[in-house]
Amino acid sequence: MLRSETKIASSTKKSRAMPKIIALILTRFRKGAERAASWLVKESYEVLFLDLPKDLESSLRSHIDGEASIEDFWGSYGYLTGFQKPFINALRYTVDPVFYALSQLHLRMPEIEIHCYQDLENYIEVTRLSERLLLMETRGRVGGRIGIEEWRMLLRDELECADVGFRKAIENIAEEAVAHSKSVVLYRGMIKPFKDYMEAEGFTVEPVYLQHY
Repeated sequence: MLRSETKIASSTKKSRAMPKIIALILTRFRKGAERAASWLVKESYEVLFLDLPKDLESSLRSHIDGEASIEDFWGSYGYLTGFQKPFINALRYTVDPVFYALSQLHLRMPEIEIHCYQDLENYIEVTRLSERLLLMETRGRVGGRIGIEEWRMLLRDELECADVGFRKAIENIAEEAVAHSKSVVLYRGMIKPFKDYMEAEGFTVEPVYLQHY
């Protein structure tokens, strides 16, 4: 067999091995992040995807490499998103256990790649919609009146935003994960659409439900 034919045969054989994605299903509570951190430092994999905007990857790498503090990272987060400190502090309380684990991962697996997979514009819009929802709920409790049309518009905006964000997020993940045999994704959404899409793209998907971990 010619060398070029050998390469083609080898490439074909490799392409048959479906890359694997482990989806760690997170809750909105700190306990979920603690369980995720415990799982992450014990397992082996090549790539880790975080539920944060891609624009933060350079700041995240600087922190993991010891070139910037965690405060510097969250400062970059606030600058990019425009979110106020109360929101950022609440988020930090929820996700800090994962960030503490990143330094351990870097020491144990120096070659690991860490990516963020959210679209920044959509990420900001989702948060603004959540703030609108909270404001409308508060007004409803205080005034006792419900604006039906306003609620319909909000729910429509939420559905459209969620659909756009989902498509962009999974495209970002697939683009990076395809080059690796085993990836881990910290994921907060519905697992079935994620699993269906990724399997259609040639990945195998293993959900891990951390509430029982």
